[in-house]
Amino acid sequence: MRRRVTCTVTLDPGALPTFLRLRFRVPASSCDDLCADLWARNPDSMLGVQMEPGDDDSGTIDVYFRSEPQPIGAEWKDRGVEPLEREWMPEHDWLADYRLSAQPIELGRAFLVDPAEPDECSRAASGARRLLRIPARRAFGTGSHESTRLAVAMLESIDLCGRRVLDVGSGSGILSFVALQLEASFVLGLDIDIESVFCSVENRRLNRLRPALLGGSVHALLSTALFDVVVVNILPNRILADLGEVTTRLRVGGDLLFSGVLVSQRQELVRALHQAGVAVATTISEGEWLGLCGLKLEAVEGSL
Repeated sequence: MRRRVTCTVTLDPGALPTFLRLRFRVPASSCDDLCADLWARNPDSMLGVQMEPGDDDSGTIDVYFRSEPQPIGAEWKDRGVEPLEREWMPEHDWLADYRLSAQPIELGRAFLVDPAEPDECSRAASGARRLLRIPARRAFGTGSHESTRLAVAMLESIDLCGRRVLDVGSGSGILSFVALQLEASFVLGLDIDIESVFCSVENRRLNRLRPALLGGSVHALLSTALFDVVVVNILPNRILADLGEVTTRLRVGGDLLFSGVLVSQRQELVRALHQAGVAVATTISEGEWLGLCGLKLEAVEGSL
């Protein structure tokens, strides 16, 4: 069984609500189906699931609810599902311990990310590096993940001076801030998660950098909005349907930087980019993750 964690983060510990945790022992073959059934029965109450593999072909799952859930059907007992525990618990800020212990992160050739909270003094001695304050929150992007590091490396590899940059899937805003520090003339951060946009607005004030920020998909942009560089840090399966729309926002001859790509996804993404008029020029990697640098062409000859 794969471990998958989804949780609610509450940043005000002064008035934490309670939630219900139900624990089940579940055969691996039934785990995904049980989670789907619980979600279908309790769409407004279910908060998340944590899975723990066992030594055999089974494991335990903890399922969290905001209120009393609808019970599971009797058929799950026949499929080997066994209820183990039931407990009402106070909600917890799951990132609090991390924020207290997290150390500044060197990012790319030129940056240092401090994950401390806004009301804390920075613990970072940046030296010659440019300091970015990115508190660890639910919005993706503190510089610790390979895909963020790859995206920064690609941004540092091209000349951004005076160029317009679109940051698709901007999360915490970290790539937008990097682009501005690398002298882009205009940067727009775009994310469909409105909570991420609010988070990046706070980070914008904290870093005294002013990218434009927008909640929505690429379809929210005016058709006349064109950019010299587009950076995408999203899992391919979440953006492939809109990839053609993304590339229409890129000027001919512009740079498309795509991170968040697993090695196993390279061929499919290269083919999709080719069909969208982008030729992949270089690929960089870290662990199992890839970053692809492409150029927008009027036409791409041949096939990949």
